[in-house]
Amino acid sequence: MIFIEGTYRDLIIKYLSGECNPEETQHMLEWIQSSDDHFRFFIEVKEVWEAADEDLEQDDAHLSQAWNVLDEKLKATTKEKKGTLIKMHPSLKTLFKVAAVVIIGFFSWKYFVPEVPSPVLVADTFSGQKEIQLSDGTLVQLNYLTNFEYPDQFDQSSRKVKLSGESYFNVAPDKTKPFIIDAGEVHVQVIGTSFNVNSRPDLDVISVVVESGKVLVYQTGNENNQVVLVKGDQANFNKNTNTFEKNTVIDINELSWKSGDLVFRNSKLKDVFKALERHYNVSFTAEESKILELPLTTKFNDNSLDESLSVISTIFQLEFEQRDSLIIVKSKF
Repeated sequence: MIFIEGTYRDLIIKYLSGECNPEETQHMLEWIQSSDDHFRFFIEVKEVWEAADEDLEQDDAHLSQAWNVLDEKLKATTKEKKGTLIKMHPSLKTLFKVAAVVIIGFFSWKYFVPEVPSPVLVADTFSGQKEIQLSDGTLVQLNYLTNFEYPDQFDQSSRKVKLSGESYFNVAPDKTKPFIIDAGEVHVQVIGTSFNVNSRPDLDVISVVVESGKVLVYQTGNENNQVVLVKGDQANFNKNTNTFEKNTVIDINELSWKSGDLVFRNSKLKDVFKALERHYNVSFTAEESKILELPLTTKFNDNSLDESLSVISTIFQLEFEQRDSLIIVKSKF
């Protein structure tokens, strides 16, 4: 028999069992290519393995025990003497080398050809909100005017998606595959957590709000410019200055588009209108600047835009004129 070190012996068994990873397979291929004897022995073992497939499948023992099963069958099918090697005829060597190229080429194709990228799916929310579930179980809620690109199936190393707009993520935990969001000027990387990303292209700031877990946010192309967020943190990235601002006090209405709740506590109408703009996908303009300084304390719960404006109108005696998505605010007096 040809002496096989334990490492290669186990690798052959693992390969034939379909349990080798790419690195182990590459190591074994290099060993097979290193000599004719190695290649010949591998072919011999492979033939015996295939012939004894049923016996081996019934044997659930350790690799060394599986090797013993093979070894006994090899002894019964080989005429080699213990401690000696059979010399191959020169023409057979050529034949084996040609076969090696074919077989090793097949192994390399099977294990090392790059994965075919999964089809990229696109979700747009131009007329309403949407919730989708990704292949790993991650849930994503898309706000109005959001474009979200994601693969039908994630690859083996990471989970990458692309966002333009605002979305809330509840990421399924997977320590072996970080979840990475390309949000334009910044990237957001997590393992498993829930958070909101607002990367609307018309805004000067990209905002990330964390509800649970830990999130890494870094500038695209400059990973040294980064900030780490935990539950209750918010980071704002200024697109003009390429700087981060981290806050531990989050605007209570930051996630109102998802929850449906809007809470105002002595808030100026200019801030109220900003929250309403984000929540209802509209914009406000006031005819008089003093209107914007009026304080409001109230709570809206899944109210329609008309219902919310009716409450404000009653409190402050204001009129609202809507022109498509633009709302003009006027005083009744």
